[in-house]
Amino acid sequence: VSSELGENQKAYKKKLAEWTKLKARKDLELKAKLLLQQQDSQPNKKFTTAELIALLKWKTGQATKGKIEELRNLWNSAKTLDPPEDIVLPPQPQPPTETHKSPLPKSQVTNYDLQIELSKIKVPGNDCYYHRYLGDSGSATKYFVVGVDCFPKVRFEKRINNAIALKVQCGVEEFCGYAIIKSFIYLCDTHYTVYVHERGTNQWNLYDDELFYSNVVEGTAFVRHATYMLYEYCTEDAFKSFVTSSETVVSKWDSLVAKVLKMIHLFYFFATCCSVTVTALRRLRNSNKLRAITSAAATTAFSSSSS
Repeated sequence: VSSELGENQKAYKKKLAEWTKLKARKDLELKAKLLLQQQDSQPNKKFTTAELIALLKWKTGQATKGKIEELRNLWNSAKTLDPPEDIVLPPQPQPPTETHKSPLPKSQVTNYDLQIELSKIKVPGNDCYYHRYLGDSGSATKYFVVGVDCFPKVRFEKRINNAIALKVQCGVEEFCGYAIIKSFIYLCDTHYTVYVHERGTNQWNLYDDELFYSNVVEGTAFVRHATYMLYEYCTEDAFKSFVTSSETVVSKWDSLVAKVLKMIHLFYFFATCCSVTVTALRRLRNSNKLRAITSAAATTAFSSSSS
């Protein structure tokens, strides 16, 4: 899921890679100067193969290999050359923070369609990885993992739709096909839980540290807010059979939601009826008409008892 912070993160990684290369050259420079200082203080010191390789790389900028005698001859020729300029190492780049971006939207649910997001992939990148399954089927791609990057503050205001089963169509031929979710990782605060989809029994199994729960229906709802999702490729027939079946984890969740909504409507109906009845009784009790009826009833009862 792209964001401004994600763009800043890419720029930071690029700067960090450049800085890392420059630091390696600076470390090589310091090592070479230290070796030369040691030789000045110990004229009889002979460089080892590794030390000669480091000196030659610092002096010529090229990695040189060979036997130690060849390296010593090359160094005797290269040491008369002018030394390279000293490298000035800038401060290490710092990772971006959320303060570098525009204010986060408040209470605004953002929806993403996973099938559309995957279709934007042109070459394999850091947002989607695939693993080779080396088995009886040879080297065919069987699984792939989708990693979702999201601000912690808006994790519950973000939804990945169409995440249970999907048709993968993108610029990478190896990714294309039909897939059904196998498992996902759900993050709540700093606690991770793992949900595993058992297609044979049409249920989610929950792994929470050392605890295990079977047939956890709400897994269908939590997959929308997953951090990582593991998908298993399937045939077109298996995909169509799954999406048209009335006995899946999706249908179980829809059935549960329908039952809960009926209960909510029933409670609301009872609460509304009771409220109306109580209000009507209170108004009747406080009305003059009720007093008149009560007085007339009492008078009639007194007259009857007297006669």
